[in-house]
Amino acid sequence: FKIIARAVMIYETTQVEFITDACFILSSMTNNYKEFIKEIIDINLLPYIIKFLDIDNKAIIMTCLRIVGNIASEDNTIQTQKLFDLNVLSKLKYTLFNESPSIRKETAFILSNLAAGTQQQIEIMIEQNFFEILKKVVKSDVPKVKKEAIYAIANLSMVENEKYMKKLIDDGILIFIYECMKDIDPKNIIISLEILGNILGFAKKKGELNNLLSEIEKIGMVDILDNLQVHQDQ
Repeated sequence: FKIIARAVMIYETTQVEFITDACFILSSMTNNYKEFIKEIIDINLLPYIIKFLDIDNKAIIMTCLRIVGNIASEDNTIQTQKLFDLNVLSKLKYTLFNESPSIRKETAFILSNLAAGTQQQIEIMIEQNFFEILKKVVKSDVPKVKKEAIYAIANLSMVENEKYMKKLIDDGILIFIYECMKDIDPKNIIISLEILGNILGFAKKKGELNNLLSEIEKIGMVDILDNLQVHQDQ
């Protein structure tokens, strides 16, 4: 592992073939042996992995995203915070719209896991307008990418800070839920209901439930909720 890691840190980004193979190995190792995630962070290899996301090579981007995904999916807030500290979000804003559906799906999966982090991490993502970015994905992308993006938004909706919940509402999360409730995929409908549940729970805790219910009625969501009670999917 250390031999490969040192070589990756020495080689120039022009050595595409080597970087492709080396990152594939590192991806497999971090997927199958979680202790290597700590190694990557401890020897300061992670900045190189994130930098490689700029290389115009789908294989390299995909393997590096998998390494990042293996880190993000671990229940370790310190390791996840390292991704935020290295500003991985700035890279993911671009890979989320890569021409490869597999790269877009992997990126949305990572964002979903990052949004399931600490409250501070959720706030950073909302501050950087990831709700707006993910909305575009849900509106235009293929089903497998769309589903991951909806999961990411669901995790963002678990924010507990009034300022950031207000930003989500101002940015149209209720309309987003309304549109998702009309989706043909029952799983997407279920996720949208979970998002609504999160927002209602927050409003109730803050004593703002009546105001939120008024907004929900205005956009016609109550009628859709009535219809969903007799949906063919239990």
